[in-house]
Amino acid sequence: LRGPFHSLAEYEREREGSAVEIPTDEFESWSPHAALPSLPTSESLGVFRKLYEHPPLAVADHTGRTRYRGHCELHAWRDKDRFLLDEGASAKNESFIWPVYKGKSFNLWNPDTGTYYASVESQSIVDHLLRKRFRQSKNGKSVFHGLPEALMANPETLMCNTARIAIRLVTRATDTRTVRCALIPPHRVCQHGAQYIVCRGTVHDEAYLLGIISSIPFDWCARRFVDKNLTFTILNSLPVPRPSRSSPLRRRIVELAGRLAAHDKRFGDWATEVGVPIGSLRGEPDRADAIHEIDAVVAHLYGLNADDLVHIFETFHRGWNYGPRLEAVLGHFRAWEAET
Repeated sequence: LRGPFHSLAEYEREREGSAVEIPTDEFESWSPHAALPSLPTSESLGVFRKLYEHPPLAVADHTGRTRYRGHCELHAWRDKDRFLLDEGASAKNESFIWPVYKGKSFNLWNPDTGTYYASVESQSIVDHLLRKRFRQSKNGKSVFHGLPEALMANPETLMCNTARIAIRLVTRATDTRTVRCALIPPHRVCQHGAQYIVCRGTVHDEAYLLGIISSIPFDWCARRFVDKNLTFTILNSLPVPRPSRSSPLRRRIVELAGRLAAHDKRFGDWATEVGVPIGSLRGEPDRADAIHEIDAVVAHLYGLNADDLVHIFETFHRGWNYGPRLEAVLGHFRAWEAET
């Protein structure tokens, strides 16, 4: 592997430099389709390899179950007959009309931008999703396969009735951020531009994953493979650390992500289960500090050192002013380094 080169002059100057050799079996383990990662510099491989010492997001745990998997709820074209395309309809009566989320309906740590794809009649869409889940559960590869029959028959257990993690499909590696995700409120449905994560675990597992995938280190990793879409193939294969539930680092991620995500009373049930107060991080300085600490704690969970963290920030986005954020993250990183 040589490069990448960002200009002809750079190519002419450095193409004869020493190449980095990667064993074939290691290369094939990085993605299911043997995709070539776009590494910013030759020095990036060392950081990349540390990240990939951890299992993929959709790996099965010790019980044989896959704890996290991306899923598509509705399709903008195939399900278009179910949508009410009056953007103001969702504001009329939330008991009967729900918003349909698209990618721009949310952003990092922002669960609701107020921009929706359409609306749906709530009872009609619940009936449809209940039937759809039952059909999909018969497929051994479905995320719903193996669910208890009593749960399958209960509409309250549909994901649209609970808070959940949504992730934008359309994105680029050259955007200011590539992984744009948020915990979205209940009583929203998602078209395919707003994929969501099915978490077959506890709300603590969900809060932990939200913290990981919202971080700069995880995003840096995603940028190595994303072109125009963050597909399930890419998302499910990205590495996620699996510390023990008693790990102080894991517990801190759960707390910080929980407090950042629990914006208001719409997240009351979720916040109660996680054990965090609602709306406890309303001020921008407090929110920014929590986000910076998440970056630092996630770096420790991946086994990165301070130099690795600096490299990630330096190569994350060409031309961005990363200095103040990096300084804040390194402060938290060193504080946790002293504790662990």
